[in-house]
Amino acid sequence: MILQSCRICAMKFTPYRMARFKHTQRKAMNGSFQMQHKKFIKIIVFGIAICALGLRICYVNITAEHPHVETYQMNEWVELNGNFQEESAEETTGYAVRVNSARLLTYKEFIEQYNGNIDCLPESARPIGIVDVEVSVKNTANLSGWLSLYYYMLTSADHTFTLYLNSTLFELAAPSSNGELNIRIKPNSEYTFHIPYGYFSERIDIARMDTKYNMVVSHYPVRKECNVLLREN
Repeated sequence: MILQSCRICAMKFTPYRMARFKHTQRKAMNGSFQMQHKKFIKIIVFGIAICALGLRICYVNITAEHPHVETYQMNEWVELNGNFQEESAEETTGYAVRVNSARLLTYKEFIEQYNGNIDCLPESARPIGIVDVEVSVKNTANLSGWLSLYYYMLTSADHTFTLYLNSTLFELAAPSSNGELNIRIKPNSEYTFHIPYGYFSERIDIARMDTKYNMVVSHYPVRKECNVLLREN
């Protein structure tokens, strides 16, 4: 029994079997190397593609045509001359906009100012404060155009945040608008109204007396902005 067991063990390690075993090992190692090599190539190709995409984005940003910006002061008429907010169909030729004043109010002060109902907004949707901007619009000879107030946003002077018109409070401040955010007035007429912008962040209230904004009165082809200096009520 002992001799037979030794013979079996010896058969397992014959030169032929040993050579075949080594060949199998080399084949496995070569296969593993090829897989790692392919994986490495894929990583390189992916990296090149990401770099190419980044360069493309940088190129587009650098070469893109940015709109010309014009800046105006408060109490200065801004002639729109066909410049618009969202679409050329606004046909603003003949229209001009002027920012008369701007003040900071609490939500309660605003409601009392315009004889509104404190519950016109649910408590969860009430802004911490309101920027109340008085705006005048005049039309010299336009029969078909309008102003799209929805896009009349306020951007902080340092461009760190933007305030948007609150449509519910706008209807309260300008009841004759019936909540309509596209404003049309007759030729050779002028209309003065208030636009309320709600703000919800405590950090905006740090400099109540001298916070500066820009009101965007047109985006294209020329971006026209009016400087707005807030005063406390």
